[in-house]
Amino acid sequence: MKPLPLPTLSLALACVSAVQLLFASCTGGNTSTGNVPEDPAKVSASDVVVPRSEKGRAPNIDQSTPENVLATIKDIIVTDALDSLRLLCKEGVSTGPPARLMCSIATEDMDQIDKFRTWFSGARIDSAAIVTGDTALLPITLSPSHPTLERHAFMKMVKSEGSWYLNEMNWKQ
Repeated sequence: MKPLPLPTLSLALACVSAVQLLFASCTGGNTSTGNVPEDPAKVSASDVVVPRSEKGRAPNIDQSTPENVLATIKDIIVTDALDSLRLLCKEGVSTGPPARLMCSIATEDMDQIDKFRTWFSGARIDSAAIVTGDTALLPITLSPSHPTLERHAFMKMVKSEGSWYLNEMNWKQ
C-alpha cells in the first residue's frame, strides 16, 4: 500500500481531531471515554464513535409508573416528537394549567417550546413517587442547565385505565 501524500494525511488528521472534539462535547470533554484513543494519529475509522441523532425516532411512551412518565417526557424532547405529549394527558384528568400547557406544547410558539425543552430536558426525580390509590406525587427538580436556577416541584398524576396521566404541577416552597 502506497503512503498518503502529506496534504491528504494532514486533512485526515484534522478530520479525526474534529470528530474527537465533537465526541468530547457529547461526553463532557473526556475523549478517552469509549474507544477513542488519546493520540489522533492512531485513530482509524472503526475506532471513532459518532453519536446518532435521536430526532425522528419514535419516542418510548411508558405510562406504567409515575417515574416512567417523566422519562417519557424527556424521551419525547430528545426525539423532538412534542406532539406525543398529548398521549400523557387525558380529558377530565389533565386539569391543571401546567399539565394542559405540556399536553398542547407542540401547538405553542417557539419561545414556549424552547422554555419547555430547556426546563424539562434536565429534569430529574428527587425521590420515589408518593402513591395514594390512583393519585401520585412525583418530586422532581427542573434544571435549565444552571444549578442556581433549579426549581423543585411535584408532578401530580392520576392513574386511569392502568396508565398514569399528567394532572397538575405544584412548585415546592
